[in-house]
Amino acid sequence: MNIDIKQIRMVEALARHGNFARAAKELHLTQPGLSRAIKSLELSLDVTLFDRGKREVSPTAYARHIIQFGTPLIRGARRLVRDIQLIKGNDAGELTIGTGIIPAEAIIGKVIGRLNKLHPRLHIRVIVERPHALFEMLRQGQIDILIADTRGNEMAEDIEVTPMPQHSICFIVRPGHPLISQKDLELGHIFRYPIATPWLPENIFPILATKTGMDPAFLAKFENGLVECNNFKILLEVVRHSDAVGCGLDSIYSPSLAEGGVIALPLGNAGLSTHYGLVNLRRYSTSPSMELFKSLLLETIQEN
Repeated sequence: MNIDIKQIRMVEALARHGNFARAAKELHLTQPGLSRAIKSLELSLDVTLFDRGKREVSPTAYARHIIQFGTPLIRGARRLVRDIQLIKGNDAGELTIGTGIIPAEAIIGKVIGRLNKLHPRLHIRVIVERPHALFEMLRQGQIDILIADTRGNEMAEDIEVTPMPQHSICFIVRPGHPLISQKDLELGHIFRYPIATPWLPENIFPILATKTGMDPAFLAKFENGLVECNNFKILLEVVRHSDAVGCGLDSIYSPSLAEGGVIALPLGNAGLSTHYGLVNLRRYSTSPSMELFKSLLLETIQEN
């Protein structure tokens, strides 16, 4: 017995809608036609895929397994069609990119702009999320390629990591902040104040503990305050109007540093840096749109 993509789509749509009429409408089928197709699949598999109520249906464990296994196939089939069009020169591929907040702020827009200029009909979706969420989405087939902090994931056998240049983390404060006049300033001193930072990878705390000599559990509590946000404009305003210490990259904060709106603390020897990589799943061959994105990203990084 075989299950094809069309049947997987039927099972997925019916489970999502919970109703034959609504699912049939989405699939451009008649309600009796969908009902017969599902019943035929159940007979061929010798299982019950849906428990039928008077108006609604609910998926059984068998249907849920088909959906879990088959949803990436549906996405892959859709991408395959669009990538074939791209190869043919019809400029209509599809690409979903996952990224952490720092790459999103620092470089992704420029790369996608170049990609869009070359292939204006290419469908591009960008998802900005925490690293652990991005890796989960990659493995579930919800994104094609990601740029994120790879610490703790480098040895995973199911992924391929292309290393990216790393950049030192800078720390900024408002003019007149008490740390500016701090003698023998050390990294641990910033934790006396609220920290304004983008999402932090969980594995950063043992690194901070090594650098500061402080307990990682204590550092993770941020007992003197934490402002965690995926928007650097908000973080910058927090720093300007409080005693919070901002974390980021010089390239992100450079306009405000040049204007004097914030000041970089002299902690260049703190030894903290980004640890970003370009990641895709090993078991899938890369599509033309992924290869093009990779090459443009690495080219853009070399220019900066």
